[in-house]
Amino acid sequence: MTAEELAQGLTTYGAGLQAELALLHQLEALALAQHEASQANALDRLTRIGDDRARLMAALVRIEHDLKPVRETIAAHLAAARTLPLFDEVLVRHRQAGDLVARILDSDRQVLRQLQDAEQARREAAHTIEAGEATLAAYRRVIAPTVASVGLVDRRG
Repeated sequence: MTAEELAQGLTTYGAGLQAELALLHQLEALALAQHEASQANALDRLTRIGDDRARLMAALVRIEHDLKPVRETIAAHLAAARTLPLFDEVLVRHRQAGDLVARILDSDRQVLRQLQDAEQARREAAHTIEAGEATLAAYRRVIAPTVASVGLVDRRG
């Protein structure tokens, strides 16, 4: 591979990383919005944000699919690529993308934990209501007996 071909690969990879960074910044904003919606228990909003994230993720996967062969070529000729002036700039973008992904994943873990906690609280509340209903039904049977049992009391009395 010539230095010119490798430089073109770095240019292509750098432009692809820039596009990925733009998508990752949008994903980060959506992850923060998801975090806020989760705290507010805004399930409709969470669903809309999830749909937006799915759309952005599909675009990210398409770009990544196109960049994979270029990245593999650069990796195969890494020593020569390091000598090219554009390499350091591409490396910075690569690291920025990794940092953004780490922040998004951290936010996602927090949202998932919040949703799991909310689900557990919902289940506990449902269990409490069910137990309360059973207790009230038993109490009602004692306080307001059925018509047949009322007749038994009246005949003895």
